[in-house]
Amino acid sequence: MNTEHLALLFLRKASHLNGQINKALAESLDLTTPQLRIMEVVAKSAPAGCTVNTIKTSMFDPMSNVSRMLVKLEKKALIVRSPSSTDQRSVLIQLTREGKENLIQGKQIMDTFLNRLDFITPEESDVFTDILNRIPN
Repeated sequence: MNTEHLALLFLRKASHLNGQINKALAESLDLTTPQLRIMEVVAKSAPAGCTVNTIKTSMFDPMSNVSRMLVKLEKKALIVRSPSSTDQRSVLIQLTREGKENLIQGKQIMDTFLNRLDFITPEESDVFTDILNRIPN
C-alpha cells in the first residue's frame, strides 16, 4: 500500500468516525465535538473557572473560533462567565449544573464510538501514536 493510499484511507476512516460522533452529539445534546472539548477544558479548571486563553491553547484546532462557541454554550445555559476577582481584565468561565450533566452525557456518547477502537493492542497504539507524531504540522 503506497503512502497516498494509506493517508486517504486514514482520513476517510477518521472523517467517518468524527462525523458519526458529531451526528450523535448533535441529535442527543445539540452540541459539536469542539463545544464538548471546551466544556472538558472548563471542567478541568473547576471550581475556579478558566480563561478564554486557557481554552484556546487546549483546543485541537487552532483555528477554532472559541469566542463564538462560548456564546453558543452560554445561550444554551451550559456555561457562565464572570469577572475574575483577582484580575479585572480576565473573565472566568465555569460550567453550569446543566453543562456538567451534558458533559457527562457527551463523554458517554464519544466513548460509545471510541470503544470501537478497543481491538487495537497497546503495542499497536504505541506504533500508531509514534507514526502520527512524526507527521509534520
